[in-house]
Amino acid sequence: MDKIIKIQKCRLCEGGDLVKVIELTKNPVGDRFWRDREKALKSELHNVEIMLCKECGQMQLSEVVEPAEIYTEEYLYTTGTSVGLIEHFRQSAKELIERFRIPQNALVLEIGSNEGAMLEAFREAGMRVLGVDPARIAVKKAQEKGIETIEGFFSLTLAQKIARERGKVKIVVANNVIANIPALVDIMQGIKEVLEDDGVFVFETSYAASVIQKHLIDTTYHEHISYFSVKPLGRFFTRCGLELFDAEEIWTKGGSLRGYVAKPLCFYKTKRLENLIKFEDSLIFASHIVANTTDFESLFGEISKALEENESFVFESFYAKAVLERNLLDMVYMEHLNYLSLLPLCVFLEKRGLSLYHAKEIASKGGSIQVWVSKNPNREKSKDLQELLEKEKEFFKQDVFARFSTNLLGFRERVREFALGVKKRQGKLVVYGASVGGIMMVYHLGLSDIIDCFVDDNPAKIGAYAPALGVLVYDSKVLEGEFNEVKEVISVAWRFMDSITKKHMQFLENGGKFYALELPTLEIKTYENTKESWMNVTILRGGGHLVVNSIAPFKKGA
Repeated sequence: MDKIIKIQKCRLCEGGDLVKVIELTKNPVGDRFWRDREKALKSELHNVEIMLCKECGQMQLSEVVEPAEIYTEEYLYTTGTSVGLIEHFRQSAKELIERFRIPQNALVLEIGSNEGAMLEAFREAGMRVLGVDPARIAVKKAQEKGIETIEGFFSLTLAQKIARERGKVKIVVANNVIANIPALVDIMQGIKEVLEDDGVFVFETSYAASVIQKHLIDTTYHEHISYFSVKPLGRFFTRCGLELFDAEEIWTKGGSLRGYVAKPLCFYKTKRLENLIKFEDSLIFASHIVANTTDFESLFGEISKALEENESFVFESFYAKAVLERNLLDMVYMEHLNYLSLLPLCVFLEKRGLSLYHAKEIASKGGSIQVWVSKNPNREKSKDLQELLEKEKEFFKQDVFARFSTNLLGFRERVREFALGVKKRQGKLVVYGASVGGIMMVYHLGLSDIIDCFVDDNPAKIGAYAPALGVLVYDSKVLEGEFNEVKEVISVAWRFMDSITKKHMQFLENGGKFYALELPTLEIKTYENTKESWMNVTILRGGGHLVVNSIAPFKKGA
């Protein structure tokens, strides 16, 4: 049984006058896929109710699934599924060996080593290698390649054991892992314990600046609980008795940070580290994490402590106005606990000595806000912020919650009737998109009892069963193969139809059709190949339809 925490008060103002304004279909924890169908069918369904604080206007879910219970399942990811990463890690190993003159037979330790791609390169160069990783599938693959790997989590206790049994370590590596760890202090104590006096800790992690500037929403999800910048990392390592002496931006994950850490005074600090700090100096970043926190008081308390007078905290979050205005029901699920508006947020921050001085709407997640916060109470509020505040006042005067629910109910009825027609014609209902948002759409739009299977492109989900639904996820390649009888596919991946249609040109040329469920407009769009043009899009609205020719992003033969 999932542990459920009922929310009795507002996270912003702590008011207890909460009223339910939207109630959606019950659904499971959306990204909890299973290899065992019986376990998948036993997944619990939880309430999805949006509560409005009548004192300040904040929106949040009525209940929270204990986070520790969400993230306990077997981890499916392996490095080889990410294009270019194995080659990147091998090249990185070569550069580290040359730069730090790592001698043969030195011990190299990797935290979160996965299937051992980087350690394999060190071993080929004559080093002793050891990996630590909690994912059983990845550990098994590493061990099959002869890479000694400990199955479990790295800690100070484990570090002491490694140092005692194997000796000190010349290089400790952690790639795309520190952003996933809550207890970082214990990890750093372990690294300090196991490092040689002139040893180096090298890490790669998602870079907050890149996430913000490039809107890297595909790196923003619930395993990633931290989004790092150089300046706060430098302070953190100092508190841990270590020193960040170099850092650089790298290409992986759309924009990452590679940092170099050692015991104090072992290396000179580099110019490029200094330049990165100057670049960040006025900003502290966060992206789509505020919406997921249960403790606003602690979060903004720590931010206030970290901020200097001339610095700003910049974060992105789902925008309550956009969720309601654009019908973004695929953003409403258990991990997204808060749906922010600027009016209550201004009041909350001012009571805590912080000032919201700038905000703007951005496109990520279908409709979000980027918010700028300062400790300077005299900082002038931007024109953009003032305009957004006025729009909010007008918007929430209307009966937006009733309209949202009524429109959604009408769309649900149309979608279900349409889907039943598809299933009757071809005997099977296939849905494209097994993301957490896609799972929510299947439930909210009345498809949960008629869906036969998903198709998807995520290797971690292919061959697994969707939570509570118990339907299998197939590789989308089956549309050009064993699913020859399938000519009509409903897509809940409405944001990605350009790439989906490009990927499945053969399916369309063979007479296939995609029906995308467009949330902002509550329309069903048909993507098909016609004689008139390569891509023909039919927009279904209620009882009629509109045909739009030649609007595809590519042409036949391109």
